[in-house]
Amino acid sequence: MRFECLLLLAASIPLPAAPHRLHVCGGNSKDYVVGAKLPSSGLFRRDAAGWTQLGFNHPQITALAWDPRNSNILYAAAGNGCLRSADGGHSWRITTGWDVTEPRDISLDPNRPGVIYLALPDGIAVSRNEGRSWSRADTGIRRKYTETIEVDRTRSGRVLAGTELGIYLTEDGGASWRAVSDRAAMTLDIEQSPHDPKLWMATTQRAGAWVSRDGGESWTRLEGIGASQTLQNVAFDASDAHNVAIGGWGPGVLLSIDGGRTWLPRNAGLPTTRVWRVAFDPDHAGRLYAVVHEDHIYRSDDSGRTWAADGLEGFIATDLEFVPEPASPAVAPKLAAIPAVPIVPRDPGALQGRAFGDRVRRVITAHSILQPGGFTTIAARLWRRRDAAWCSQTLLRLLEDPSGDMFWMFPATAVAYLDRGQLSQEARTALRRAWRTYMPYRGDTENHWLLYYSCLYLMSQLYPNQPGETWYTGKSSEENLREARDYLYHWMDLTLDKGQGEYDCTHYIGVYFLPLSYLAAWSNDAVMREKARMMIEFIMADFAAESLNGIYVGAHARTDDKQVLEKWNGVSSDFAWLLFGQGRPLPGFASYTLYYSIAAAYEPPAIIQRIATGRAANYTHREKKRTRHRWRFFDERNGPVYKTTYMGQGYAVSSDQGGILQPIQQHSWDVTWAAPDPRGVENTLFATHPYSSTFELQTYFNAQVDFITEAVVRSKKTYDSPDKFLGGSPYEQIFQDEDTIVALYDIPPGTRFPHIHAFFSKDLSRLEEDASGWIFAQGGEAFLAYYPLARYEWHKMADGSRELFSPHLKNGCIVQAASAKEFESFDAFKKAILALRLSTTVDPVPAAQFRSLRRHEIKFTYGQAVPRDDWEMFAGPYVNMARGSRVMKLTHGGETRTLDFQSWRIEDSGPGGR
Repeated sequence: MRFECLLLLAASIPLPAAPHRLHVCGGNSKDYVVGAKLPSSGLFRRDAAGWTQLGFNHPQITALAWDPRNSNILYAAAGNGCLRSADGGHSWRITTGWDVTEPRDISLDPNRPGVIYLALPDGIAVSRNEGRSWSRADTGIRRKYTETIEVDRTRSGRVLAGTELGIYLTEDGGASWRAVSDRAAMTLDIEQSPHDPKLWMATTQRAGAWVSRDGGESWTRLEGIGASQTLQNVAFDASDAHNVAIGGWGPGVLLSIDGGRTWLPRNAGLPTTRVWRVAFDPDHAGRLYAVVHEDHIYRSDDSGRTWAADGLEGFIATDLEFVPEPASPAVAPKLAAIPAVPIVPRDPGALQGRAFGDRVRRVITAHSILQPGGFTTIAARLWRRRDAAWCSQTLLRLLEDPSGDMFWMFPATAVAYLDRGQLSQEARTALRRAWRTYMPYRGDTENHWLLYYSCLYLMSQLYPNQPGETWYTGKSSEENLREARDYLYHWMDLTLDKGQGEYDCTHYIGVYFLPLSYLAAWSNDAVMREKARMMIEFIMADFAAESLNGIYVGAHARTDDKQVLEKWNGVSSDFAWLLFGQGRPLPGFASYTLYYSIAAAYEPPAIIQRIATGRAANYTHREKKRTRHRWRFFDERNGPVYKTTYMGQGYAVSSDQGGILQPIQQHSWDVTWAAPDPRGVENTLFATHPYSSTFELQTYFNAQVDFITEAVVRSKKTYDSPDKFLGGSPYEQIFQDEDTIVALYDIPPGTRFPHIHAFFSKDLSRLEEDASGWIFAQGGEAFLAYYPLARYEWHKMADGSRELFSPHLKNGCIVQAASAKEFESFDAFKKAILALRLSTTVDPVPAAQFRSLRRHEIKFTYGQAVPRDDWEMFAGPYVNMARGSRVMKLTHGGETRTLDFQSWRIEDSGPGGR
């Protein structure tokens, strides 16, 4: 996760001329909330005039290195990959492709400066030609997460790497690695002494500091430094071999004046002991710098005895580097003029069915009249060929200071393609220029990348044959196009082979439909257009089978605090209305619906519409998905997700297998009932363990342990709350059989928020507790029975709903749903449930044995392995896809539509087929 931030450049103390200049990687995170405008961030240089930002306002630069032959040549480990500058940081080129993301550290071989090593969240990459090409070099490292890397200056090809499991050493340039530390500790920094090449030190995440006196072959703990706090980095004093400093979150600044044998705290004058980084100035004896969390860069001229603020207010820094003054000063390049290119892409395709076309027009019209209007209004008016002068003037204003990363890219791309000669030349030129002067971050989730690369593909297609200096990437139009196309095809292959990553999202389903609609409408490549259309159908079919009168039911990779309770209130409801004519759209329509509509506006084929709206019988639908990228703690990067959904008459029951499958916004199981008008209705029942842990966050985000929870809570305010109803838990396991759920919990003592709670809606028409232990309820036309495995109490919620709260660590519940139409009365339902065989225990682990209403014998024990070797990508009466087949079959009413993703062809058969 990145820490974007507003940077306030403070007045600085002038420095005398020196052969090194301090460079800082980072940005200001104080009061920043994800989604807000990105303030100054990236790379900053300290000189006599103060602090200067170099190059792009980049949201994530984690480390810096320079070519020892020419320090104007800089390399940065950044969120978008490895960046290279040949002019001291004024202009940059992304040297890596889509397969290298979020590098943590970078190191050059001083004996072979063209050889560069990158520490990555999924291993190590090496370039042997100054970044022109890259290969993986992490054989022998078990868990691939690598935080730091350092080349031994005495021997080319000898490198030490700090990983999730400790320190590894290669002596053959990364061809093979071996572990050299005895303890499997998250290693955050490794440094070689500038005085004694055999002396190395390393810092860790809550495992102390370590020293090697034999060149990194063996390591021992440094005495006098605690192991309970995170030690961010170690710094040697180039002017005095006795001086070593460590910066950490909690200990602040630690200083040794005897080569690391004893340590003293040096925090007098610092506002807090939360320190991100320390560094000695190689040109001034006794001068020490420290980065204090969200406060300032601090400077001491007396080896840390006293400190004074030195600018960069509110900052977080991930690297402090003193770069040698180059022999010849760098000159900022003059930006070459970008050749004007006529923008005359095809008009949007003709709308198909009348009803669908009417809905599309309603969405576009609604956005075209928004006041005061932004990108969405411009796009809608350009589609309608209205108010070109207003569109041009507003666009010029919006492009004065672009922000939003890939969420800026997709409206900007739509405007470029909907221009069709309507915009003024000034507005058109400003739009093209922005793709050179603004560097969008690729992001750290699957939907981000799909947006990013779809837009980069289309803009590079729109402006062909233009050189790298006209693009923020530093790559030519053809290079951008090739990289984007390769990623898009990779994403399609991964999704078809292992399932979607951010699956079945109540909000981000729109972020998948949107870029695919763009590609289907605007790609010049017929193959790309066809693949995009088929992937749209792939996601549509998945959605249709789990749409309950327009509500996306289920377990979800991502939802939000509102829609987890009010199931209607999300973008998926907008798309159910647009695509299938179901349910109620959001007020004013979501912007994702607009952008889908102004591009391909691809109408679902009739068979997918019937799957969504024309189901007469109950059914079970199964799917295989995958987790988001797991960077740490797991051997498999994308774990399997097994989702079951039972669609009844007027209700649905859905679940995954439990565990942490996605960070923060996962929703593991629920029962949903239909409501005539779902707006404002909390039509759901579920239970959860409100888990919050840095284990979860470090699994899925590249961030340090101490600040990550605070950073997440700034935007996801309920994450660290005992009252939250959103999120997965590693201590929850779920088994589903048709419309029966067994959810079991075995929470270790000492776990944060050691309770489970269940949500009982204010919109239940009945709620009765029975002496047997069963709780009976009715929602809409669904009868519900809930059996808790441990004692509980009721808590009243602010909106009138009720929370079933149970503080017992060994816990669980059984839930049985049914249609009210199956029984003569509610009492008859209760009698039927009470007649079912049931036995439960929580000792030694939770377990349940239950004969369901469907006459199935269910036995489930916490920790029990559930065989899923035969689990297909999709299995059910309507949507089927065998694992490894890449062939999806849609079936309804005697008709079949076959989507063959191997040959990328569609075939229809049956009464309505060809």
